Amino acid sequence: MKIVSIFDLKFLEMRLILNISFIVLLLFGCSENIEQNQNIQSSEKMLGEFHVDGMMCERGCKSYIVNKVDELKGVDSCNLDFELQIMTVEYDRIAISSDKIIEHVNSLNDGQYTAKLIQKDHLVLD
Repeated sequence: MKIVSIFDLKFLEMRLILNISFIVLLLFGCSENIEQNQNIQSSEKMLGEFHVDGMMCERGCKSYIVNKVDELKGVDSCNLDFELQIMTVEYDRIAISSDKIIEHVNSLNDGQYTAKLIQKDHLVLD
């Protein structure tokens, strides 16, 4: 009959705790990396230029359109040159398309504004 000392039990207990901790860290660490990789792969930054008709004033119309486009899911930034009537939008092509941006602008204020794509979208390089 083998006698097990209290030190042997503590050692086995500590080893078990360390093994479980290692497995938990490995599982959670890997799942986080998978989520980060999916986020990276599911994002394509695009830059689109649109001509916008129907604006009456720089202060009201410009800020109204920019704010409404900025609110769209997938839009990173929106700038509007009132003088040239050109809106530049940086967006994620996976989340939203240029057609959806145009559709949204054309629906604003009961159809007061008309947006048209003037430059083909192109990828934004970091």
